[in-house]
Amino acid sequence: MCEIKDFGFAEVDNGDMTRGAVLPGSGIIRVDDSRTSEGVQRLMKHKAHLGATTHKTVVIEQGLIQRFVDALDLGDPLSKDPEAARVAGLPGLVLPQSAAASLGDFAHFLTLLELRPKQVLHSREHVQVFVPVCAGDELTITSTLRDLYEQQVGGNPMGFVTIDVTGTAKKGDVRFEAQRVLAIRGGFPRR
Repeated sequence: MCEIKDFGFAEVDNGDMTRGAVLPGSGIIRVDDSRTSEGVQRLMKHKAHLGATTHKTVVIEQGLIQRFVDALDLGDPLSKDPEAARVAGLPGLVLPQSAAASLGDFAHFLTLLELRPKQVLHSREHVQVFVPVCAGDELTITSTLRDLYEQQVGGNPMGFVTIDVTGTAKKGDVRFEAQRVLAIRGGFPRR
């Protein structure tokens, strides 16, 4: 059964207790039967922010690298020993790959989507470094709200937010790209 609603989505009932809303380009969003229309309208409100972008300039400091190395207990000499980095032909200590994605402006998107920090969980992350990011590098960090959706998990709504982060050097060369997916306990705000 598929019924088109007046605010632009198709409600789907597959007969197997899978009920949800099909939004253009985003697949099926499963929401509780009693809140199907409300849930989709609420999600459409948040989907209006897709493509929102922030830019900031960051200078990678040696202390920042050392804090990440200590926190992650990394043994990479290129991230710990300035002399080893120089011998390898690098201008300074190398920022660990897992630290690159954390340079994104996630707080902005949490505020934009009216999320409380206590309900946000880190779900997954993908980082691709093209050129090592070293101490002293000045990067423009671009964060983009790529996707958001909501599913039922164990009978409770769970929201998911995908944010892309790109680090670009002064000369315009892309140093890294990252994608982080955040899980939102309780789904998106119902206000």
